[in-house]
Amino acid sequence: MFYVLGFLTMCGCFYGAMYTSRLVWDIKDTPTVSPSGAIVGLCEVKGKASTSLDQHSQLTPLTRAPLSGSECVWFSLHLEEYKEDSDDKGSWNTVFKKSSSNGFRVVDGYGGIFVETDKAKKYLTVSVDKSTDKDFISRAISFKADDVKLKDFGAFQIDPRQDEIDKWQTSPDGIYMFHPVVGKWIPTTYVSPDKFKYFDADKQAWLDVYKPSALSGIGYKIGDAINSISNLVGAGNQRVTEMIVTPMQDIFVHGFLEFPSELLNASELTVRKGRTKRSAFYVSSRGEEGPLKTLKRVRTVLSVITLTVAFLLVLFSTSDITSFEENGSTRITKFVPSYMAIIYFVIFASVFFIFLKLGRTYNRFIKLKQQINVSESTINIVLKRRSTLIPQLKTVIDEAAQHEAQMQEMVAKMRNQQDEDFIKSVFALKEAYPNLKTSENFMHLQLELGRSEEKIAMARSFLIDSKLNYNNLRATFTGIIFTPIFKKV
Repeated sequence: MFYVLGFLTMCGCFYGAMYTSRLVWDIKDTPTVSPSGAIVGLCEVKGKASTSLDQHSQLTPLTRAPLSGSECVWFSLHLEEYKEDSDDKGSWNTVFKKSSSNGFRVVDGYGGIFVETDKAKKYLTVSVDKSTDKDFISRAISFKADDVKLKDFGAFQIDPRQDEIDKWQTSPDGIYMFHPVVGKWIPTTYVSPDKFKYFDADKQAWLDVYKPSALSGIGYKIGDAINSISNLVGAGNQRVTEMIVTPMQDIFVHGFLEFPSELLNASELTVRKGRTKRSAFYVSSRGEEGPLKTLKRVRTVLSVITLTVAFLLVLFSTSDITSFEENGSTRITKFVPSYMAIIYFVIFASVFFIFLKLGRTYNRFIKLKQQINVSESTINIVLKRRSTLIPQLKTVIDEAAQHEAQMQEMVAKMRNQQDEDFIKSVFALKEAYPNLKTSENFMHLQLELGRSEEKIAMARSFLIDSKLNYNNLRATFTGIIFTPIFKKV
């Protein structure tokens, strides 16, 4: 039984080391591009963090992290609780995980892509790290109450009338104010300093701008109840972690780029986890070193465990273990190690290393070959896109130049004659064909042409980096073995 368990453990750790090694080289071999130059498929993108787009392709407003209060484009909360088992050995169990949205954008000067963070391994800024502070825990529990569409009144001390207060509008001169509840402009002096009340001239009384509903009253009571419960929780058996992404923060993403899903209210491409279980998806504010550091540590641990278990199996299988009775009562087990175990272990370790190296090298060849094919196809697609845009841009410029020439000719004629009908035709022409610099079509085509040039540059850079990694791999000691299969590109 010992040998069976040991062999299974060794095989499992060996597979884990191979898999982790592949993830490490996936990150190292995949070229990093800007968001506007990202290629559909496996990609690495580095850009600036921004808020997502709504259904009208407008930027959503910034949000504020509930624990740290930092202004951010995305945040998540993780509340854990410590529970003891029957053996007086406890562990931290997740109570809930909740984020502000399903992701954020990574942008550059020409556009952006949407990052879906649901299944990503995150290496982002931790604003609150496993805090047992009762106030933080209370805020986290209150934020969780938003699942039932209630406001977290108690945790933040937010007055339920705040939404109505924000609706006040002040005239440019500051003399009058307007509110939907009032329905008319009234003097500023008729509004209380806290903007909770206004003076009604008809009723000659101060009235509230907020009219509480049954739901809001229930929500307020539930919010207080949640706070009361959370305050009774001991500070030692719960802890909370907050992770945030701040505006214009440098973000590194490694995942699969796809066309946007119907479930997402965005017109941009989306980075998410691949469709296979083995696909990796990382989002980091520390560049690629964030996930690489963790993966290398895991690979080292699994490799050490594999070799250790293999050494123990070889040692016990080649050594002598004898049991005998001494003085007719005491049973003694004698273990005599065999020096052949060291030789067998060295042979196994060498085979393990060679197999790991060859398997990793072959997989890298396959991956780099696919990257080269994808980047070449992308360059052809973007070149066709540019060849379509340039004639359209030329047509707009020619038409604008033609009408500008007509305008100049008419203006020259107008200097020599005073014909009212002729002047009207000139103004009509001017209104129909505005200045070239303010033409929306021209600016749109110019922006699209700039995006195309950026995509071409990034695709070429992607292709060059992939070919460089491919040819360098062919020149390595283990890569020479596969040179008959993988020709130089």
